[in-house]
Amino acid sequence: MRCKNILALAIAILLWGTSYTLVKMILEVPPITIALFRVAISLTLLIPLALYKNRGLRRVFSNWKPLLALGITGIVGYQVLQNYGLVMTSASDSGVLLNTDPIFIAILSSYFLKEKISKYKAIGIAVAFAGVSIIVLRGGINLSSNIASIVGDLLALSAALSWAIYSVHGKKVLERINPYDIAAYSALFGLLALIPLAVGFEHITLALSTTTWLILLCLGLGASGAAYLLWFVVLEESNASDAGIAIFFTPLLAVAVASLFLREQISALFVIGTVLVLVGVGLATRK
Repeated sequence: MRCKNILALAIAILLWGTSYTLVKMILEVPPITIALFRVAISLTLLIPLALYKNRGLRRVFSNWKPLLALGITGIVGYQVLQNYGLVMTSASDSGVLLNTDPIFIAILSSYFLKEKISKYKAIGIAVAFAGVSIIVLRGGINLSSNIASIVGDLLALSAALSWAIYSVHGKKVLERINPYDIAAYSALFGLLALIPLAVGFEHITLALSTTTWLILLCLGLGASGAAYLLWFVVLEESNASDAGIAIFFTPLLAVAVASLFLREQISALFVIGTVLVLVGVGLATRK
């Protein structure tokens, strides 16, 4: 992988790894509304860049259907599921489980992009699945007390699957549209889909604290803006499953940040599950 792509992935990982804790800190704002504000703020960065890189919009309009699909999976599906998951479970859990998406990317890439699943990928999928099971079940027999956390963990896994669909489909769309247009206009379609959801299910208000707006600004320009764009820049030159190896490092940062700023306790079972997930993802994305 080229040095510029490694640098791009490193920046994206930094932005994504801190985003779980930032979202957890502003959950007084309803989950769909958080996603709505994040995407709206990200467009102030993505749209000008897209227009600067490509002033002609004919190709964008002719490919509105795949861009809409990207907006539904990568914006609405991923961010809404992530936010609702964070309401029910810890930022540490979400940071690990959301980043099992390289497993899903490897599976989907083998079918839709004809990227081969090696024996390492097969073993990695099994190891990561074991780690996910440990984290979700907590190793307990009586699950009733942990039902909210389990639902939150399953929502995080669903978000990971949604991101994998977004990435694999986005790799196909890159054959026709440049990464700047994909990042910008899939986000625009995502915003248009989020508006009726937020209006219908939540009470949208702009009366938020200065701290909340600053966090939303960081999330919008960083994790939802720059990181999304950098992801597609890398995907343009790399296999989807190969690019996914970078996400291997995101949960480490997410857990460290959550432990430092949210004082979340890290149990032995969580550590074991996390190690298995990371090892599994590493094996699955190994060449």
